[in-house]
Amino acid sequence: MKKAPFAPIPEHFTRMTDLDEAWRERSSGVRLERVRAGARKLRERLLTTGPVQCVRTYFNATIPYPTKYAFAGAARSPAPLVPPRDRLGSSAGGEPLT
Repeated sequence: MKKAPFAPIPEHFTRMTDLDEAWRERSSGVRLERVRAGARKLRERLLTTGPVQCVRTYFNATIPYPTKYAFAGAARSPAPLVPPRDRLGSSAGGEPLT
């Protein structure tokens, strides 16, 4: 049995596919225009869904980054790289919790 590469999306999540077609465009100029148009439509869609009920973040990746750029010279370290952790955010819409 072959395992799926990713966990399934929970049923209460809404997949946002508004920009998928725009990102598939091969021409960079046309892609930019389609992403801009799609982003305006997505913004309107998000504004009509109501306030966010909750937010949850997940660790996505750890990517080494040069120390001299990470701290802009404000701190010295013997380590050449720092490991910042990238986080992925998700939210649930609906009525605010009280």
